[in-house]
Amino acid sequence: MGGVSGSDYRAGAPAHNAPDYASAGFSRMAKDLFKMAGLTPSDVGSVQSYENFTGAVAMALSEHGFFAPEQANDFLKLENLTAADGRLPLNTSGGNMGECYVQGFELVLEAARQVRGTSTSQAQRNDVALVIGGPMVSPTSSLLLGSEATL
Repeated sequence: MGGVSGSDYRAGAPAHNAPDYASAGFSRMAKDLFKMAGLTPSDVGSVQSYENFTGAVAMALSEHGFFAPEQANDFLKLENLTAADGRLPLNTSGGNMGECYVQGFELVLEAARQVRGTSTSQAQRNDVALVIGGPMVSPTSSLLLGSEATL
């Protein structure tokens, strides 16, 4: 439904000099992604995020509009992030750490399984899945997949 790749200020300056010091690099691109797809973060049923650093996943989720930074502790609770009925199931196949580490390609496969309804850890809402690639490493990328019903 939509895909973006690029970078924020972080790519053009050493991280300590960047205007958005605590950034995963998605704040500008995520807006374009949702606009391109005609969706909002509340339409997403699951997220598959590259987890090179735990903090980067939290920042990436915030920059994609799922919560404001000051709401992270309330949002990032186990019951919100697990399939089948969590608020936003995260890395339902185990991600890089639990499934395999193939530079994030397995995350795209799991997002496709989610929207097809064939995941072994199926999210209750399987109409839209988000893939977040490479938080904090330029260029970053995001991909929105949708079920046939969403199209």
